[in-house]
Amino acid sequence: MKQSMKSCEFVDEAAVRAILAQKQVSTFFQPVVSIPAKSVIGFETFSRPAGESCSLDPRALFHEDLEPDLMIKMDMLCRGMALKRFKPFHDDHDGLLLFLKVNPEVFRHLEVARSALPRQLEEAGITPERVVIEFPPRLPYADRVLQFVALYRDLGVRIGLDGCSATDAYTNAVNRVGPEFAKVDRTFFGEGERQDHSSRCLETLLAVVDRAGGKVIGQGVESEEESIRLLSAGVHLQQGYYYTKDENAVSGEQAARLMEKIDRVNRKYKGVKKEFVRRKKEGFVETFRSVNSACSKLENLCEDEFEAGCKALLARRPEVLSVFILNADGVQVTGRIHTNARSPRSDTLLGTWKGTDHSAQDYVLYLEMGYQKFVTKPFVSAYGGQTACLITKPFYDHLGDRYTFCLEMPYPG
Repeated sequence: MKQSMKSCEFVDEAAVRAILAQKQVSTFFQPVVSIPAKSVIGFETFSRPAGESCSLDPRALFHEDLEPDLMIKMDMLCRGMALKRFKPFHDDHDGLLLFLKVNPEVFRHLEVARSALPRQLEEAGITPERVVIEFPPRLPYADRVLQFVALYRDLGVRIGLDGCSATDAYTNAVNRVGPEFAKVDRTFFGEGERQDHSSRCLETLLAVVDRAGGKVIGQGVESEEESIRLLSAGVHLQQGYYYTKDENAVSGEQAARLMEKIDRVNRKYKGVKKEFVRRKKEGFVETFRSVNSACSKLENLCEDEFEAGCKALLARRPEVLSVFILNADGVQVTGRIHTNARSPRSDTLLGTWKGTDHSAQDYVLYLEMGYQKFVTKPFVSAYGGQTACLITKPFYDHLGDRYTFCLEMPYPG
């Protein structure tokens, strides 16, 4: 469950100042892994109070109610210690990234010209291109944040959005920031989430981030099942407790155990994917058989009998969502016959009634180019709400006139 800074009931500012004065902050790393590459691509840093202050709530270090000077100095301390600890990994592993969180509250109190990051990178001997500065997609000080983003980009530092939630306005943040990475939280893939809604939100975010030239990282992965669920959705970069927990590992074995886990997940995912492709193939074979059979029956009918023929098809095949027929000009000559609709306005919203011109649609144009059938990309059906596709195929009636049969079915697989 995501908790905001506000959920820290009491901020002991004196304790935070004591931590700052004594530099009592510990830095922890969590690996970010690439399942297909079977490798660790980088580490995300976490800062925690150390020493006698270790019982202090870690969120107190970054609370928005801290005095601005304390907030800025604590952010600098945590960032500086993270860079220092990353230095050995930086030198020994070429290309390894450091995902470095920035307290977003700092942006409203700090002038861009006073940013300490350039100096900290130089002092730590860290290549800017190896650093990913992360902040949440919620941008209360958007214009100021974008000024810092421009500064970081000029340095060569990469940008990441951290903790994107299915309830966030992440599309706006991605479009404005253009991040190299966007991390999604468990609202997109967790066991307790609405799978249909969250999977559609994740599909949307993946498309938006891809258009921006970035990559999505699944964060907070707690089980093998969740990892495979993300892989199935196209999220190949992941991090979380699942990749770091290992009660049986002894010191020195953690890295080997991590690689074994990545390899195991990759092998299981390939098995899941092969089974999905097999079911998908079988589903399409059966669907194409139904389309061919329907076209054979329609070839013996006149145009004014097509509507009755479509209704008869739906009576025999209840899994069919909707069906309609176009003439040689791509104009609809039947209604869109369907079994069910989520709303009585579905036909109006779809705009597919008799006389509708479909001639500029891919599922018509490709058939005119000589294709024997066409399958659209998956979409959410207005007739039932499930993921569906439209399959089109040309046929000729008993007079030799050309028509196009259009069948909407649940997407196979």
